[in-house]
Amino acid sequence: MKLKSFLGSMPVFLLSVGVGFVLLSTATVWAALGMSASVIVVFVLTALCMKLVDKFVSAEYRLFAAMIVGVGFSVLVNLLMQAFLPAVASELGVFAAVVGIEAANIPCEDKDGVKLNTVVSALLSGVAFTVIAVISAVIREILGSASVFGVKLGFLDSFRLKTLAGAFGAYVVVAAVLACFCKLSAPKAEKEGK
Repeated sequence: MKLKSFLGSMPVFLLSVGVGFVLLSTATVWAALGMSASVIVVFVLTALCMKLVDKFVSAEYRLFAAMIVGVGFSVLVNLLMQAFLPAVASELGVFAAVVGIEAANIPCEDKDGVKLNTVVSALLSGVAFTVIAVISAVIREILGSASVFGVKLGFLDSFRLKTLAGAFGAYVVVAAVLACFCKLSAPKAEKEGK
């Protein structure tokens, strides 16, 4: 598998399916970590399960089967989060429950058409989501709320940018992080040509 090629297509994947989750889950680092953990678990379990049932499901019904399996794992993870991490679960709300739909959209091939191992693809998708969500959350929490992991940083209070703590700030920070991610993961030929 061409890792660089796969990672080059990840921001597009995240833009099309995951930005809503990233925006919601980046208010605090705890929320970003909670959502990231649920995304990775749901994606990997869905990919493993679909790998087992792929030979029994025709290609035209694969997406529907992946949605059903993903939603089932998503509900399971959401219930576990409510039981063991109620503060994070309440902060994420309904978005933690619907992440299973996104598991059906895991890339099965990279942008060059090379077939991918769906479990590895699911894991890489989850890791890419985690990186973008956590970086965005750290920026928003430190600069927008003057805190880290909920602990107030008094010396930053006078420099706090309250806009970053809100919805508009989420769009700005996530857009900036995604732009940096795209620039860093661009193939070398594109970088040299510009």
